[in-house]
Amino acid sequence: MIKVGITGGIGSGKSTVCRMFAEHGVPVFDTDSAAKSIMSGDKCIKKRIVDLLGEKAYENGSLNRKYVSAAVFSDKGLLHALNSIVHPAVARKFELWAGKQNAPYVIMECAILLESGFDRLVDKIVAVSATEQSRIRRTALRDGVEEESVKKRIANQMSESERRSHADYIIENTDLKSTAAQVERLDKLFRE
Repeated sequence: MIKVGITGGIGSGKSTVCRMFAEHGVPVFDTDSAAKSIMSGDKCIKKRIVDLLGEKAYENGSLNRKYVSAAVFSDKGLLHALNSIVHPAVARKFELWAGKQNAPYVIMECAILLESGFDRLVDKIVAVSATEQSRIRRTALRDGVEEESVKKRIANQMSESERRSHADYIIENTDLKSTAAQVERLDKLFRE
């Protein structure tokens, strides 16, 4: 079974592309959802996060996302420490999940595929690409935030050119019809 990692910058359309693959019957593992589930449900992980970030990391037993985000995105050392707790657990969950799938290939959706080291868990990398203007507009609309806020988030991510340089395939997400055609071509290729 081939393991395909799908990555792309904020607002590039990773989730849209993954939904298109899922419509072709391809199992998709969402690393963001897995991380949230682990951070909320795994008692050992929760304890380690509290040890790292303090009691405020959880409110009424639930992850205090606002507090955690504010803490780690203003301190790269804390972000690295949190990632070193969560990423290995997500990687284990992906490997277990992939082992249970009965498909010619599976997909790992991961915004930080390369930065997290998860690229080592996949056989092929697909980068979803869109113009910066499109990414800013989509994200601002989706998240209900100002465009300046989105630009700051983009500035903190891996550059588009660097991400593309690591990809085996690139999906240019300009319009849904063209994107669907590119997904269909890759689906056929991965099934061969």
